[in-house]
Amino acid sequence: MILKILEKKCYLYKLDENREIPKDIYRSSFFSVTKTDMDLSIICDLDIDMACCLKHDDLRLIQLMTDGDLSDSKELRGITDDLESQNILFNVVSTFNSEFLIFKSLEFDKAIEMFKYKNMKYS
Repeated sequence: MILKILEKKCYLYKLDENREIPKDIYRSSFFSVTKTDMDLSIICDLDIDMACCLKHDDLRLIQLMTDGDLSDSKELRGITDDLESQNILFNVVSTFNSEFLIFKSLEFDKAIEMFKYKNMKYS
């Protein structure tokens, strides 16, 4: 598993649960959309600006490059256990080929220090 630091910072938007997904997000190099009965949440690049009621603008992402093999879930679990043991707050977004760890900037800096301390390889 390779840890790849994504250089672009991201927004987390909270939109009304009945709003359509804005087409602007397709211009983002990374985006994730989650819809519940309570809200529509979108993570996307900072250069995508949407009018909304609430947004956070200090998100950083680390991509965990895998080959889609379920055996990689043990490695992911090891990384998340390490983060949790250091009280580093994060979220995970899964895709078919990789996982993304999402941090607020302060937590991101703590995670990078932990990866350095544990001699984990990242780029």
